[in-house]
Order: sequence, then structure tokens, then C-alpha cells
Amino acid sequence: MAQEMDVNIPAAKWAVIGEFGDREAAEAAVQALLGAGYTDDQLNVVARGADGSGDEFRPGALMVTARCAGKEDIAERIMREHDARSIRRDEVSATGEVDES
Repeated sequence: MAQEMDVNIPAAKWAVIGEFGDREAAEAAVQALLGAGYTDDQLNVVARGADGSGDEFRPGALMVTARCAGKEDIAERIMREHDARSIRRDEVSATGEVDES
């Protein structure tokens, strides 16, 4: 007889993603987010390389992701104050992957 088990799969959450043109600005934003009460496990920094495969060249960037249920406005303000060249809100899966659709 097969045994039933309850499996708890964490739901996707919303995050604020800021794109920074240089490391110093990204690091300053992360420090400000930590100072505002975010924890290390709520923040990710990922480097994205330059892309020239399409019709236009897109320079590389550092992406700072803040998973911040209920504090999205704070994260956006901090990223803007630290010169993020773009900021968006997006759904992030339980594994930390951003929905690019």
C-alpha cells in the first residue's frame, strides 16, 4: 500500500530587481538594504555579461535582487538612491529564479 505524504513547496514571491552599472553602486545598495532590515538570505547579487547578439549591444551589469514581501517600495527607493539604471518588480520562484516571461 502506498503511503501518502504532504509536501510543502514554497510559493513564488515578489522581488525587486535593480540593475547597476558598477560594482560600487551595487555594493552600496546592498549595504543600505541590510541597514534597512533586509537579511543576507533576502538579497542576491548576480553579474550579467555584455550581450551583443541582438540588434543592439547591451552592456554588462550587476543585478541586485531583494525578496521583500511588503517592503517593495523601500527596496525600490534604496536602489534608486544608489543609482540603479533600471528597477523592476518580478516574481521569483522558490529556487530564486526570476520569471523572465
